[in-house]
Amino acid sequence: MYRRLRRRTGPPAATGAAPQPTVDDADGRDGGDGGFSESTGSPTLAVTIAATSAELSGLRSAVAEFTRNNGGGDDVAEDLELIVSELATNVVRHTSDTDITVTLRADDIDQPAVGSGSPVSTDRRWTLHMTGARDIPEIDDVDTPPVDQEGGRGLLIVRAVADDVHFDRAGGTVKCTLTA
Repeated sequence: MYRRLRRRTGPPAATGAAPQPTVDDADGRDGGDGGFSESTGSPTLAVTIAATSAELSGLRSAVAEFTRNNGGGDDVAEDLELIVSELATNVVRHTSDTDITVTLRADDIDQPAVGSGSPVSTDRRWTLHMTGARDIPEIDDVDTPPVDQEGGRGLLIVRAVADDVHFDRAGGTVKCTLTA
């Protein structure tokens, strides 16, 4: 399944709520695959939003909903929502990019039994790619801020929650994986 979300192009709702992404279902890839070079048949979500604070709520909600609807429990959904929130907030606050694209894919991975060739359980590897990260510092270059400083912990949180985090400075992307 491949779902692409796009931001709504009208004015915000009269309630003052942040604009929510709208869903388009697609059968194939259009080249804007967020770093995924081949179709695997794995559930994939692609979300593009304007790089503004007002759009972050819809992005977090889309990631959490997709995760829960594709075999991730509440803990996994909350972890991925936290990761995408911290990374997207850094893009909004620290880069000049006008759009953020997040692609999240859920791949099944078999965990074999010890001494056996048959799988014991199937876990999911959640792979998240985000564009707009060109000006975000490398995670290894981030120091823990003083306790009385507000902010400055987002990338440290991402590193603590994700299994792996890799930045592609030339491409302006970040890739995180989480297995659960």
